[in-house]
Amino acid sequence: MAYRRRRQRGSPWPTFLVTLVVLLVGGYVFRHAIESEGGRLAERAAAVIEHRPTVNLSPDATPTFTVVVDSPIPLGNVPAPELTASHFLDAWSAGNYQQMYAMLSKEAQGAQTQQKFIQWYTDLTKEATITGISTHITSIPTLPPGAGNGASVQVPFTVEFKTIRVGTFQENNSVPLVLEDGQWRVDWQPSLFFSGLAPNDTVRLFPLDPRRGSILDRKGRPLAMMGFQETIGVVPSDLAKGGHEDQTLQIISQYLKKSPADLKKIYANQPPDWFIPLGDVSGSLENELHQKLDPLPGVSLRRKPIRVYPQGEVASHIVGYVGHITEDELKTLKDKGYTIDDIVGRAGVEQWADSILAGQRGGKLAVVAPTGEVVRIIAQRDAVPGDDVVLSIDLDIQKEAEQVLGKLDGSVIVMNPQDNSVLAMASYPNFDPNKFVTGFTPQEWQAMNSSPDKPFLNRPTEAAYPTGSIFKVITATAGMEQIGYTASSIFDCSYWWHGPGGLMMHNWEPQGHLTLVQSITGSCDPTFYTMGVALDRKNPNILPDYARKFGLGAKTGINGVNEIAGIVPDPQWKQKTLNQPWYLGDTVNLSIGQGYLEATPIQMANAYSAIANNGLRRTPILVWKEVDQQGKVVKTFDAQELGRLPDSPTELQTIQAGMLGTTSDPLGTAYYAFSTYKHPMEVKTGSAENQNVLAHAWFVGYTPPTHPTYLILVMVEGRGESMQIASPMARQLMDYLWPNNDSQIPPR
Repeated sequence: MAYRRRRQRGSPWPTFLVTLVVLLVGGYVFRHAIESEGGRLAERAAAVIEHRPTVNLSPDATPTFTVVVDSPIPLGNVPAPELTASHFLDAWSAGNYQQMYAMLSKEAQGAQTQQKFIQWYTDLTKEATITGISTHITSIPTLPPGAGNGASVQVPFTVEFKTIRVGTFQENNSVPLVLEDGQWRVDWQPSLFFSGLAPNDTVRLFPLDPRRGSILDRKGRPLAMMGFQETIGVVPSDLAKGGHEDQTLQIISQYLKKSPADLKKIYANQPPDWFIPLGDVSGSLENELHQKLDPLPGVSLRRKPIRVYPQGEVASHIVGYVGHITEDELKTLKDKGYTIDDIVGRAGVEQWADSILAGQRGGKLAVVAPTGEVVRIIAQRDAVPGDDVVLSIDLDIQKEAEQVLGKLDGSVIVMNPQDNSVLAMASYPNFDPNKFVTGFTPQEWQAMNSSPDKPFLNRPTEAAYPTGSIFKVITATAGMEQIGYTASSIFDCSYWWHGPGGLMMHNWEPQGHLTLVQSITGSCDPTFYTMGVALDRKNPNILPDYARKFGLGAKTGINGVNEIAGIVPDPQWKQKTLNQPWYLGDTVNLSIGQGYLEATPIQMANAYSAIANNGLRRTPILVWKEVDQQGKVVKTFDAQELGRLPDSPTELQTIQAGMLGTTSDPLGTAYYAFSTYKHPMEVKTGSAENQNVLAHAWFVGYTPPTHPTYLILVMVEGRGESMQIASPMARQLMDYLWPNNDSQIPPR
């Protein structure tokens, strides 16, 4: 027989009261134990959270409740939290992300790997173009009462970011710390980098690129400027909806010079709802394109800023061109905010003045939510447009100089000796810099790049030649200074000249006996052979030294373009370069501008500009001014004095008198070209032998003698004698610069 004991139902309150008494007594004992051991005051302990029991009136229910302690057990020795924060911030400033990761809390490290943490910091630093970080703790936190493992504090600090794109800015933030195993650890979140940055947010830099400055002639006419192209594109899905896809492509093909089949290939495998660019055309067609293409479904036009050279080939070597930055260049230019998509100057003024023209890059640094919405602008700096560069070039004179040079390989330079500015500097062959923007065809590039005429070579400053007889004024100066020759010294200018040791040279034509002045006018070779021998006997280095005093063998210092130094040979140069001794014949050759001598056209033009200015030698000026976008002159470039020619006033007058006769005396080598010209000019011509069958033709001179305003240098490669080639070209240019009228300017 089953037996069940009947449970007597009783009241729960006695049990509850007993339990409460036990707890109170236990709490008192625990408190007394802590106080007796010198521990922290009980009130600094964490609060006890009491969950009141739910009373179940069921006969089987037993009333219960739970006590949860959230506060840490107090530690007797808690380290200063600001030390940990300082070490973390120092590691950030130094870019030591590995050390930073090692200081994170267990929870923070568990949320991401060290590799992911380091990559996150690296990528964000790069995106924000940060170049430097400096931090400063602004206050020392107060420890919470009874701090122990699990306690947390915030250490406030200020951080200063130095960036390329948005400049320098500051933020206030704080380092969250948590106490683990008796040590403070960084309770890291993304907001520790930029304040308020949430875990799912991203930081993006929106670049603000400046307008590149223009290159202008001295009258403000553009040689290089920013323009635009029209990009023709299609949205494939919309194009197909119209039902006239083939007809539309036929119209587009007329502008892009591509067949409809080739156009289809461009967007065949592209997203159907995207804008797909098909090609670019000149911005000058903008109105026509909108009229023809806007009505067509699926076709869109977008403007694309580009560099434009409105003068085409005119002054191309001076202006230069631009091109996309290379990987190697980016290594040095990235610190200025450049990206792989940027353009830089490649030659001429575009390259020389790139930092002036480029302006300052700016940007917006923003926090972007996962939805793509900009949550906060962290920092912003507007782009600063580049300044304009004003050249000393006069576009009208430049065009005339290029027309005079025509299709002859060579150079034409026009200078104003008063301020030593360059009014024109023509070089042929030339090129169209627009092709570096719009693109060469493979055939065009092959033809230009492999041409033996070197169309990209700026001949006035980057090509050096023997000078022929225009060097003779240097020999005359050395002869007068070092040997004692005078204006009236007589020389035998027969066809053959007999020198020491059987050395025999010929004159370009027999001329009889001439004075030094007449020898300059008629360009008598034997006169200068004789001087060369006398100078060599005294010291073979004298004549080379005088050539250097006239500026040869060194760059002139012209601004705006690249130049080379050329060669002034002397005994040391020959021994070092050719491993050969210097001979008397080397000095004799040098005395008439032959042999190993190589000089650039700009060097010779500058030397004669010094003669025009009674011996004052200065740097030529090609870049004249830097002007900001408001038209304010930022900087003016003036000719810098380099020294004086070694001529005394009397010696200069001798040279100038001989040069004046070149155009006004029947003996003169330019008399044929200038006999009918009514304005006096002081001129020297030269025909330099070279590896070609025909000589290089040189002409250099200036007018008016009393107040030199125009200096002209013409140099034509391998086309024959100066009187046949260079002198008539110079006369044609002078007729443009100073028309042949009756206004006479007296000679010196």
